[in-house]
Amino acid sequence: MNPSQFHVDELQRALSEQAIAIRSFSVIDSSSLQATASVTLLEGNDITIKLTNRGYQSVSMLARQADDIIFETIEDLLRSVSPLYAQKSHALLLQALEGCHPMIHERFRGSGNAERYFGIREEIFEERTCTVFLSIHLCMYLFLYI
Repeated sequence: MNPSQFHVDELQRALSEQAIAIRSFSVIDSSSLQATASVTLLEGNDITIKLTNRGYQSVSMLARQADDIIFETIEDLLRSVSPLYAQKSHALLLQALEGCHPMIHERFRGSGNAERYFGIREEIFEERTCTVFLSIHLCMYLFLYI
């Protein structure tokens, strides 16, 4: 990777990963020290996000309260300026967790693998799997939203 392209590549990558929870984005300026993008939020408002060595920063009128705050992640910045982003990302997290649970059950159901790998009966394995997934979800929720 070309060092002078780092900020623009990183900003594009970060925003591309959030594409499902924002309407659109485009990089509008870049240099070897920073990159700037225009982002349309789910609410329909446009904000300008700047990435520097210090982190992500909103530089728009909409997010005036966040203008002086540097965020370590694009997710934290978007969550601070867009309630719909926070709702959408939370819903996507729940959907992903719900999707994982059946896959694990299918892997071990009726195969004897639960007993072979974990030394426990299948019904106990399923009960513990539910507990583990609920614990993971709670930890992720606390980490992301509190």
